[in-house]
Amino acid sequence: MQPDRSSLIDFFAYVQWADLKQHESTRSLDDNAYARPMDFSFGSIHALMLHMLSAQQVWLQRFTGAAPVWLADDPRLASRESLWPEWQRVHQDFNAWLGAVDGEALKTELRCINLKGQAFAGPLWRFVTHALNHSTIHRAQLNSMIKLAGGSPAAVDYTSWFLTQR
Repeated sequence: MQPDRSSLIDFFAYVQWADLKQHESTRSLDDNAYARPMDFSFGSIHALMLHMLSAQQVWLQRFTGAAPVWLADDPRLASRESLWPEWQRVHQDFNAWLGAVDGEALKTELRCINLKGQAFAGPLWRFVTHALNHSTIHRAQLNSMIKLAGGSPAAVDYTSWFLTQR
C-alpha cells in the first residue's frame, strides 16, 4: 500500500534524528578509533557514515532528475569535520523535496540507471521508502563499530524516536 506524503515526511524525521544521534555518539571517539578499519561493513566508522550519507544523496538526485553523484568519492568529505555539515545539507534538500512532492507524483514510475550502469524502474514511492529505510541495517553495524571502538552507541530504533516525540 502506498504511504501518503505525510507518512514519508514523518519517516524522514526519524531518519534525521537517528543520523544525528549516531553522529553525536561518534564525537567521544578519538580520530584513530573513528577512522580505523574494522574489517566489516564499509570498513571504518567514517566510511560507513559516508556511505549512509552518499546513499541519501544519490536517491534524492534520482528523485529530482539530477545526475547522481556518489559523495563517498568526494575528497572534501575525507575528514570527520566535513561529514556532518554535508549531511545536514542533504537532509535539508530531502526535506524540501518531500515537502513539495505530491501523492500523484509518488505513483509515477521512476526509471533510473544505478551506479553500476544497470537500468531499473518502479513506482517512485517504493524507491522513496527504500531510501528512507536504507540506513536501518547500517545503524546496527554503526552501533557495533562505535562500541568496538570504545564509544557508547546511541539508541536509534524507531520506537526510541517515536517515544521522544510524544
